[in-house]
Amino acid sequence: AAAEKTFAEATSSTSTEGSWRIPDRSDDGWTVTAKFRDDVVRLIGGDAIAKSMVAVEIGTYLGYTTSFLAGAFKAVLGVELVPRFAEMTRQLLAGRGQSNAKVLQLNSFRDDFAAAADFTRAHGGADLVLVDGEHAYENVVNDLNLALFAGFGPEERKGQPRFVALDDYFVRAEVAQATLDFIQLGLLRLVGPLGFGEGMLCEVIG
Repeated sequence: AAAEKTFAEATSSTSTEGSWRIPDRSDDGWTVTAKFRDDVVRLIGGDAIAKSMVAVEIGTYLGYTTSFLAGAFKAVLGVELVPRFAEMTRQLLAGRGQSNAKVLQLNSFRDDFAAAADFTRAHGGADLVLVDGEHAYENVVNDLNLALFAGFGPEERKGQPRFVALDDYFVRAEVAQATLDFIQLGLLRLVGPLGFGEGMLCEVIG
């Protein structure tokens, strides 16, 4: 009930983007902190660099971080498993006038991600993929595989993004283990922590 109240307040806001505060973990425990979001932009090079980049978010939940990314990046693709969450994310983005963001409702294990890759390529390719879907080990491995090998990135990087961010790296052992496995395979390297003991930014080795 509290989460729905927070969402209702967020979607009823008509404030301009500069003054509207996006709900974060202090409002809804299922999303990330504002510091997590700010740390992503800081660690990839700052506001001006982010504005030239494209981002993908795997696991949008209610769209709060999707909306932040849409404000910070050139274009954003959100991928969400739960149809209701995908629709709520679209509702939030539409209410904010963030037409540079698109949301696809997809099952990351079963569905074809060609449409997702088509969107990112049409905007020059994704530079960042944020992995924040289900946190079971097999889900994180699957989402990391999608992040690196679904063709989200620019052609000059052979379809790979430059960065991958993961939520709950310090909270869920499965997330940390999946990330470590990709590091040991020579696919990722750690860049720095995100938020208050929450996530980790990694650079893609390509």
